[in-house]
Amino acid sequence: MGKAGEFIDRGDNTYGGKFVVNPSGGLISKGHPLGATGLAQCYELCKQLRNECNKRQVTNAKVGLQHNLGLGGACVVGLYKKYKPLQLQQTSMTDSSDCIENSFQSEVVFKEIERRLKEEKATLIKKFKAIYSFELAGADGKKGVWFVDAKKDGVVLRGQSSGLKADCTIKMKDGDCFKRRIPTPMSCASIAPSSASPASLGAET
Repeated sequence: MGKAGEFIDRGDNTYGGKFVVNPSGGLISKGHPLGATGLAQCYELCKQLRNECNKRQVTNAKVGLQHNLGLGGACVVGLYKKYKPLQLQQTSMTDSSDCIENSFQSEVVFKEIERRLKEEKATLIKKFKAIYSFELAGADGKKGVWFVDAKKDGVVLRGQSSGLKADCTIKMKDGDCFKRRIPTPMSCASIAPSSASPASLGAET
């Protein structure tokens, strides 16, 4: 307590110090558009963790903290962690398959989710209790649909006629899904986050 002055004098609140506070410049740099302030903080921290901030990038950022308050007693604090992408291997497709989803790059992502559901079915169903639907657009105009059942049976079904009703539907491009490797909470469930050092923590307040 009472060490804020020393903290700032040491330069621990900026680049080269222990933490980097407001790498975006904070409200002094962009004003305070009420509700948009929280979204701007979220955007900045996500960009930092993706290493997409160019000159204002925090080196080796792995953890970010968001702090937002106002409108009387409203206060929000959020923590963001960088996850390692799934290490997937492309599998060869058989000519006998008539499932259009097998021709998508992201099929290997769902095969990995399928494997984890098989190995950790009870744990993952207890954790997520939902059915996710993914509608992916291929580069050639094709559309693939996957249903991840983390609510009852712990399976991954492909195609429009699965008979499942999704609790959450996600639409994205096949290439984006494959590139991210982590399209759902399900595929992150067993991935350990990178260890965070104090120097890698950025904050937006």
